[in-house]
Amino acid sequence: MRRSRDDRFATVRRLVWAAHDVVEARAKIVDAIADESGLSREGVDLALREHVEIDATDAEIDTLVATAGDADCVHVVLSANVFVAALRAIAIARAAAPRVVVRLSKRDTIFASALVDAADDPAIEIVDAIAFEKIRSGEVHVYGRDETIASIRARAPGLVVRGHGSGFGAIFATNAISDRELSRIVGDIIVFDQRGCLSPRIVAVVGDFDLAKRLGERLASALRIAAESVPRGRLTDREQRESREYIDLMRFGGELFESDSAVVGVARSDAIILPPPGRHVHLLHAPSIDALRNAFAPFSRFMTCVATDAPSALSLTGTRICRFGEMQRPRLTGPVDLRASL
Repeated sequence: MRRSRDDRFATVRRLVWAAHDVVEARAKIVDAIADESGLSREGVDLALREHVEIDATDAEIDTLVATAGDADCVHVVLSANVFVAALRAIAIARAAAPRVVVRLSKRDTIFASALVDAADDPAIEIVDAIAFEKIRSGEVHVYGRDETIASIRARAPGLVVRGHGSGFGAIFATNAISDRELSRIVGDIIVFDQRGCLSPRIVAVVGDFDLAKRLGERLASALRIAAESVPRGRLTDREQRESREYIDLMRFGGELFESDSAVVGVARSDAIILPPPGRHVHLLHAPSIDALRNAFAPFSRFMTCVATDAPSALSLTGTRICRFGEMQRPRLTGPVDLRASL
């Protein structure tokens, strides 16, 4: 039987209420999430307090429901990069289907499990594994690496597989960045230690190298101050290796501002270099917004979100456009990734 719009809305609203309860009782899970995710305890608390969509309006939930699609069952494969993303992923799946099966990442189990427990919805089931080869109907929603999506698609021929893969955020500044704007940019950088697909890892400015260098110095100082209240978590072995490689590269071909908590590299050209997560920012410059657009064009399919002071000047299909400080605060109206499914 086809579900009514009211029923779909009610199931999502209950999930949002459940998320609110989890956030209110976050002291019970903060330490466990920190141990599991590698984020600092303060970083986990920040994510729970300010980046779970517990203030979703009825209109926003209506939009999510209207665009979620229709399936008899949705199998959800969650990523470990942003633990609070479980709310949106499960909400979209539950709006689409009367039955939802969730496979957690082995590196991110606490928040999603607490959310499902609090929702107490018999239609949502958490499983250890999904036999994609045996699924005969419904959809699979995959959040994670491009390789993971490709592997699951190959194992589930004939099924609808909606893949939300690797991506990064960028900041485009056409005017001088005020101290208040810089504070907002730093807020987007530090949450989740840049591991999410909305996290800004590149800052691009219209201007010359000296302007970019001054901004890099200000940004590095602001990140150092922010780390006093929200320390960076531990880096993985891969992130540490990539950090050393990026630092060596920028020492040779740019300007480097480095501390125990963050790295800001300032390029001498508009060449795109994607630094690793873990509070690493690559700052580049170009003489015009058109030049910046051209520099980013080859990477457009990986750009999930751009924060800018000139949204009307950008035309990036499939990329979420927002103001400074809003990159990590998308409204609960559907997927944060607006790119075509991989």
